[in-house]
Amino acid sequence: MNRYADKNYFRKPEDYRLVSNKESKYVHIEAYEKVTGRAKYAGDYHAPNMLYGKAKYSAHAHAKILSIDTSKAEALPGVKCILTGKDFGDVRQGGHGKGAGFDRGVSDGDEEVLCKEEVCYYGDLVAAVCATSEAIAKKAVDLIEVEYEPLPAHYNPLDAIKDGAALVRSDLQSNIGNSSFTKGTVKGKDFDEEFASADYVEVGDYTAHKTVHACIEPHACYATYDSIKDQYTIIPSTTSSWNNQYWLSQVFEMDESHFHVIRPFVGGGFGGKSNCAPHYFCACKMAQRTGHPVRFVLTREEEFFTMHGRHPFVMHIETAFKKDGEILAKKARYYLDGGAYGKGMVAPVKLSALWSAFPYKIDCIDFETRRVYTNKAINGAMRGYTACQVQFANEVAMNRTAEALGIDPLDLRRKNALEPDYKSPAGLVVTSCAMKETLDDAQAYMHWPESKNSLKPGEGIGFSSVAFVSGTASPILETPQQIQTNATVRVDFHGVVSVYSNLHDNGQGADTLSVMIVAEELGLDMNDVKLVQTSTFNAGYDSGAYGSRVTFLGGNAVRRAAVETKKKLLEVIAAKWSADPATLDLIDHKVVCRDMGKEDLEMPWREAVFTYMAAKGGDELIGVGSYYHRTNSAQYHGKPSNYAPSYVFSTSACHLDVDMETGNIDIHDFFFAHDCGQALNPKAVEGQLEGSIYSGIGYSIFEEIKERDGKIINPTFRDYRMPTALDMPPIHTKYDYPPDPEGPFGAKECGEGTAAPIGGAVANAITQATGLRISSLPLDPERIWKMLRDQGKIKIYD
Repeated sequence: MNRYADKNYFRKPEDYRLVSNKESKYVHIEAYEKVTGRAKYAGDYHAPNMLYGKAKYSAHAHAKILSIDTSKAEALPGVKCILTGKDFGDVRQGGHGKGAGFDRGVSDGDEEVLCKEEVCYYGDLVAAVCATSEAIAKKAVDLIEVEYEPLPAHYNPLDAIKDGAALVRSDLQSNIGNSSFTKGTVKGKDFDEEFASADYVEVGDYTAHKTVHACIEPHACYATYDSIKDQYTIIPSTTSSWNNQYWLSQVFEMDESHFHVIRPFVGGGFGGKSNCAPHYFCACKMAQRTGHPVRFVLTREEEFFTMHGRHPFVMHIETAFKKDGEILAKKARYYLDGGAYGKGMVAPVKLSALWSAFPYKIDCIDFETRRVYTNKAINGAMRGYTACQVQFANEVAMNRTAEALGIDPLDLRRKNALEPDYKSPAGLVVTSCAMKETLDDAQAYMHWPESKNSLKPGEGIGFSSVAFVSGTASPILETPQQIQTNATVRVDFHGVVSVYSNLHDNGQGADTLSVMIVAEELGLDMNDVKLVQTSTFNAGYDSGAYGSRVTFLGGNAVRRAAVETKKKLLEVIAAKWSADPATLDLIDHKVVCRDMGKEDLEMPWREAVFTYMAAKGGDELIGVGSYYHRTNSAQYHGKPSNYAPSYVFSTSACHLDVDMETGNIDIHDFFFAHDCGQALNPKAVEGQLEGSIYSGIGYSIFEEIKERDGKIINPTFRDYRMPTALDMPPIHTKYDYPPDPEGPFGAKECGEGTAAPIGGAVANAITQATGLRISSLPLDPERIWKMLRDQGKIKIYD
């Protein structure tokens, strides 16, 4: 839906100069600032009288707080403020934030900023200190004495849902999360009849593990308070300024206008920085109490045990097939380990159900998703939100079925693949879709199936196909005025163009994209367009950088703002020339006319701006654009609805060797075909695809959070193994596919769902190389060796 822009003024594909230019030097406009150290992240902000914040964490997975003694810490010289739970009201935080009011119960917060009577995992905060130095603040935290009474704790979601199981938190009615979308059926045909008529039913149980975002920049914030204006200014490491503003206002029980949230540079997010961390509330409260700026910067260990990670999954999947490979029906049961709190309960539950079908045509689905509370670190959004887990299981099941039916694995996928203009019984509407083309490209690159016959023992090639959302447009992510994102383009009397947009750039290139889109539509160079550092006070609403929404939703809003600016300008110049505005355009810093007999008319950009302002009595040239994809609350009640304005499709292919004596995995080559529509910034797209493969390989082979009695035991980069450049294989990508009809310049998602097909491709390649039946991630050498041993593939010598 477009409220402002006239599509007659949109730049035509044949006139693109900047968009999709593979020779462009502008991969990231902020690169110089970053490589020279001039870019300021939240932890870089400093003032001479600044105080340093530190937090005291729970010493138990679950316990009652009997007392908190801060007297020794208060006596320490340099300590300026100590906070405990009594310093905050009863409003809890941690959900999605500002929504349209649809089923708000699933997005309401359930975390106390500082725990008052009960701690529910090791990362719960019980107190916070600010002092004149970080060392003093840390020492003061150690001096705070907390007396506990341990309570029963659950570390396994399947144990937590047993009859009679103790509650993970005393405020819960059940250890199963309260989302209205936990179960449902999609029935294009009779479900029972489809299963009864099946020639083959693939049944499998799968598990997937927990990983963390491991951003190079830890969570940080810098907060000040103006007592005259009664106004807080906070610079947080966040990918959602408005979400932070909303929760600050809720917890402090003040109007949102009292909280000015400024967007700094952000050093990686991957879904981990969309919420308002409890430390940010503490920093604001301390700034108000002391009158000094306060800065919190988390340590790497704190990042691991107090911030959320990726959900571990337990999955049971049954899929009914005809003997020719057609999918008839599917039954899926998912159990998610959510940790101690909700973190926006509805999203992982809803998305898990969505991935149960994607990327195939399945008209009958019976699904049930349970996000279970446990007394462990919280789990929430992470790159490829729940798709990495569910689609790993889906794609392993597809290969098992292909083997059982004697069908080539790519042919099985091709037979069931989604196609353009498909509408599912669940209400999903697929517009552009190059799913089959990605299969063809992966097959051609790997020379399949001919290459299969030349594979040596221990060598394998595996494929995996997935689909993902492009532009999450759920009602819970918009304002009551149905705003999901908007942008402003302002041209001053010098002709200088400024872009105001709260799209968050956490490394993926959103800032560059905004400047490129405006420059393209206005016929300027990217150097002519300035991006303003925005905040909740000087730019419009945007719900945040997550859900693969930035390019699709935000890019559309920015383009509409630029087109509105163009339209206003051309209408004035057309009146001056007595020409049809539709025959005018902005090309190479000039207004040009294509009207019959007036082709020689042109006006330099700056003169055109002067002409506009003179005609409008000095008004500045300003364009405002927004984007809103119409959806409805039905999706939160198990009814047919469309989750996103568009969807993306990928096929990955992995060629590897497995050492049959040690279990070591050596990936020789990785191919990735991704239908992202029109690639606006090709070099940045390549970087996103390669980064996704890195992330997916890390998730599939290297990375794993290890816990003992609810406590993370590898909370450092020394023990949490991530792949390095030396571990990465040669990568080849393909992303030239037809444009999407609604995406900005035809673009779709390219940086999140692309992590989802990696696990399935790696697992299927290992199965072909070794014959192992794989049902769990990660696939590190030790686990591979144990599977080889247990399945009799290697000889054990005494």
